[in-house]
Amino acid sequence: MAWSVAESCPSEVRSITVLAAPHPAVLRQSLRFDPDQRRRSAYMVAAQLPWLAPWWLRRGDHRVMRAWLSATLDPDDMAVYADGWRRPGQVAAMLNWYRALLWFPPPPADRGAATRPVHLITGTNDPLFGDAVLEASVARLAGSSHDRLDGVGHSPHRTAVDEVAIRLAHLTDGS
Repeated sequence: MAWSVAESCPSEVRSITVLAAPHPAVLRQSLRFDPDQRRRSAYMVAAQLPWLAPWWLRRGDHRVMRAWLSATLDPDDMAVYADGWRRPGQVAAMLNWYRALLWFPPPPADRGAATRPVHLITGTNDPLFGDAVLEASVARLAGSSHDRLDGVGHSPHRTAVDEVAIRLAHLTDGS
């Protein structure tokens, strides 16, 4: 959503920071032409299967999702996530996000308007997104930047809270 706002509604925002998510149009393109990103995003393709995906993700007390996130979440955070996954409708809501990401393109940018730069914060150990898709996302909007946190996985806001807070503070105070 934030990438789309930066492109289509620049007068509505002063700045945008995105944590661990490439631009959706760049991601869709990468899924077509980048074998590494296709491998990393296989779960998005699996999410398209109407009855199989929910069953597969719920079985074994969400064993598959636990395995995906085990490298990026500590046990306490994993317990919080698992509690959320057990709520009625939660797995369907997560799947619907990935379904929409692949089937519904973001709104077109107002080509007459200036876009806002986006500051992307990711971890160097993110298993879900490769360097190519992240760099192409930043290159899409002039003035955008990419801040990579060493040793951090897919959830910098959970596993590197202080580092993310420091970077956000620097963005808002202009330093």
